[in-house]
Amino acid sequence: MPGPAAANGQDTVTWIVERFEPYYILDGKLKGQGAADHLVELVRHELPDMRHRVEFMPILRIRESLKAREHAVCISFLKDRSLADSVQYSVATMLVPALEVTLRRDDWQRLWGGAPVLSLASLMNGGAVVGVADGRRYSTSLDALLTDRLRFPKSVYARVGDHYMGLAEMVAHRHIDATIGYAAELRYAQKIAGDLDGLVSLPLSENLQPLYAYTIIPKGPWGDRFRARIDPILRRLRATPAYRQAMIDWFGESASWDREYRERLEAGRMDAQSAGF
Repeated sequence: MPGPAAANGQDTVTWIVERFEPYYILDGKLKGQGAADHLVELVRHELPDMRHRVEFMPILRIRESLKAREHAVCISFLKDRSLADSVQYSVATMLVPALEVTLRRDDWQRLWGGAPVLSLASLMNGGAVVGVADGRRYSTSLDALLTDRLRFPKSVYARVGDHYMGLAEMVAHRHIDATIGYAAELRYAQKIAGDLDGLVSLPLSENLQPLYAYTIIPKGPWGDRFRARIDPILRRLRATPAYRQAMIDWFGESASWDREYRERLEAGRMDAQSAGF
């Protein structure tokens, strides 16, 4: 990892990317076209005096880097109390729709009458087997249901491997009945795999609140300087069509998302260090 300055005197920042499509797309025909990929490019353009690196890191390496106060940041991080002693956060960067349930369209219509919102508890009470990615945390409310083995002893299948994409394929092939992910994950999977068009993504009544992401920045003098630079840039960019479009391209646009974006994210109501937990 470079020190505080590159050999030519430029301050250096490493932009951390994750293998989490479609927030970051690391390979294939859509490489670099993820929602967070575009936001990083917009911000980098506003910091021409800095030397920029992009580096893939798995989540454990990200945490280690931040704790070590390396000059690395990630623009799409959900706030984490366990890192409070090591990190600080920029103003809010992304408005992420809540996790949803992915299931077959014919089951949705036949078993649930095409209801606009479903209940995870009702699905599992009805005998549905829900596939989850081993080690992935979904949300407090959803995890409480997914880990309740007394109430749902045979309703959860845990998969190790390629996470959402593999689970969506299992739903399409009728090996399991449903999985959980962002609607954007299904949108990406359907662009990549041709056999997933029969799947739909529906909101879950237990988990309707959207999420806010932030740039996670190490504490310390370098992090303080970087945050002082990036915050005003983000406040200005959030009001631009290009910034919003980076999210809309993958999240879709709805009246509720647009209202939440304008009234909370763009207006700065989620910018305090205490917000978003």
